[in-house]
Order: sequence, then C-alpha cells, then structure tokens
Amino acid sequence: MMRFFSISLLVIISLFSFGQTELNIDKLSYQDGLMYAPGATEPFTGNAYSGYSNGNIFNEITYENGVAHGKSITYFETGKVQSVETFSEGMYHGTVVSYYSNGNIESSLTYDKDYMNGVATYYYENGQKQSEGVYDDCKYEGVWSFWYDNGQLEKKGNYHKALEEGAWEFYSKDGKLMKKLTYEAGQVIN
Repeated sequence: MMRFFSISLLVIISLFSFGQTELNIDKLSYQDGLMYAPGATEPFTGNAYSGYSNGNIFNEITYENGVAHGKSITYFETGKVQSVETFSEGMYHGTVVSYYSNGNIESSLTYDKDYMNGVATYYYENGQKQSEGVYDDCKYEGVWSFWYDNGQLEKKGNYHKALEEGAWEFYSKDGKLMKKLTYEAGQVIN
C-alpha cells in the first residue's frame, strides 16, 4: 500500500512539475522581446494557445526560450486550419501554408529567417494554381508562371530583382498565344 501511495505521489508531482508547458497566450507577458509565463523569471518554453469566443482554438504556437520556435497552427472560427507555419528563433523559417475556408490551399511559401526565399505557389479558391515561381529576399526572381482560374496558362516570363527581364509570353483564357514582349529592367523594349 505504501509503495502504491509513493508511486501515485511521484506521478502527481511529475504532472505538476512537467505538465505546465501549455498556457493560454493571454497569460503570457512580453518583456524585452521574450514571452514569460506568469511569475516566471526564465523565458517561456512550451505550447501556447488562444481561442475564439465560441470555444474553438484560434492559434497554437510553440515557444522555446521565450520566442516562437517550431510549428504554429492558426484556425478559422469553424475549426478548419487557416495556416501552418514554422518558426526558428522567432522568425518564419521553412514552409508556410495558408488555406481557404473551404480547405483548399491558398499559398505555399518558403521562408528563411523571416524572408521569402525559395519556391512560392499561389492557388485560386477553386484549387487551380494561380502562380508559381521563386522569391529571393522577398522579391520575384527567375521564371514565374501565372494561370487563369480555369487552369490555362496566362503568362510566363523571367524576373530579376522583381522586374520583368527578357522574353515574356501572354496567352488568352482559351490557351492561344496573344503576344510576346521583351523586357529590360521592367520596361518593354520589343
């Protein structure tokens, strides 16, 4: 009996000692760029959440040493996922996926230390791809393609430092090539 009591007490102490890693974000305080739990002297490490008035979760986010680190999920009031983000040391890092309320993907963006760097894809609410290309320090870079909401290619061309560069092709909604233009530093030259 005494052994059962000792083990039970140890389990209860463990739950209170180590289980206090999930808090309502409203209870956290922001000081000097870091989040702290009530009465804590060390920055918060654990999961935080906030909610809608209907009781559904609005946001779940993981903190490490007082800054966002790991996955963050935001929800629509209906409970469907609105976005899934990854943080590293308080900055967007990795893939950030946003969703329409119907569940279709709105965008998939690649981040590196809070800057859009890498492949980016945008979608129409009907699920058709809207545009795709690469960002470099939050600027269009390289080949980008744009589509109509019916899935037909609208235009395609190259960017350099967010300005159109080189040959671009433009298509009608039924897929016919309408024109070709040549750009230099964002200006049409031919």
